[in-house]
Amino acid sequence: MTTPITLTTLIQAAAGLLVPVGLAMFLRRRGKAPYTLLVPGVIAALAVQIVGFLLEALLGGGLVTLAASGLGASEAAPSLLFAGVLGTASGFLTAGALTAVFVYLAPGARTVRQVALVGVGFGGVEVVLRAGLAALVLFANLSLLDRPAGEWGDLPIEEIRARQADLDDYFSRPAAEPLLEIVPAVGRLALGVTLAVLVGTMFRTGEVGLFFTAALWAALTIAGPMLFTRAGPLAGAIIWAVIGGASLVILRRAARRRPPQN
Repeated sequence: MTTPITLTTLIQAAAGLLVPVGLAMFLRRRGKAPYTLLVPGVIAALAVQIVGFLLEALLGGGLVTLAASGLGASEAAPSLLFAGVLGTASGFLTAGALTAVFVYLAPGARTVRQVALVGVGFGGVEVVLRAGLAALVLFANLSLLDRPAGEWGDLPIEEIRARQADLDDYFSRPAAEPLLEIVPAVGRLALGVTLAVLVGTMFRTGEVGLFFTAALWAALTIAGPMLFTRAGPLAGAIIWAVIGGASLVILRRAARRRPPQN
């Protein structure tokens, strides 16, 4: 069944897969950087995601206890505190993981295009996974869309109706909604490349301050969107467009830095 939401979701999935691949191919061709540099970035991203998930659970439990004790009088204050603390911790975790990558996994990556390829792996893995998940959900829902209720197994009628309602909600979404998801995908990729270039440039120029720049920028880009998780796809796209654009400005400035002259 072909519907507008089907076509736009396929476009979303294709963009999420092709943009990181295309950027990796460009850097490989222009920078003579081996594709193996993608692997350390992917490893760092997965490590950050796993540790970040555990950190979020730990901090979330602590802030719930704080709010229950009466010290968090409003719902807004714990949310802001949670975003700030988690963002800061995750920012330094991200910068630390990328530092470890350039020390242990990719010590030879020093040119801008080489460290950028590490960043494609770091920022692109989430983009690719989200694109793949969007495609899988679409195909799963398409397979269920025209299935008669009698073929849903021995499920209670209430659950069948609930699942049918979920299908109706999925296919009744505005057709532009999946297209808006392309903007956060490109923003996340730009952010990942920028963070890798900042940390990689630190090793090239010896400027330790670039580590803190990477950590604080990562913290801001984690905490900021967290506070607007219920703002809707359009607001999310705008936020990530700003993050992506600012990341490219930071990336350009970092790429121009040169080692100090002796």
